[in-house]
Amino acid sequence: MTKSSAQPLSPVENCVLAQHYGFTAEELGFIINYDIKLFLAVPDIAYKTFFQKEFPRMVIQQYELELFVYDIENEVIVSWQV
Repeated sequence: MTKSSAQPLSPVENCVLAQHYGFTAEELGFIINYDIKLFLAVPDIAYKTFFQKEFPRMVIQQYELELFVYDIENEVIVSWQV
């Protein structure tokens, strides 16, 4: 198979196409950012205390939040919670 040589569209091109197809700003934002994954960054101290309680754990599970825990002092990621 041949690797695609397609280039990402510029913001102006995205807006022109969105207008042409009648997309709302929200729909355009979804299309542009469809593959972006967000993570909640949590200091290790907060994760070891607050995030072990029932309510935060329930919210994380219910909304399928993904987070990473980082060490404030050493400025490193301790773990990924995916």
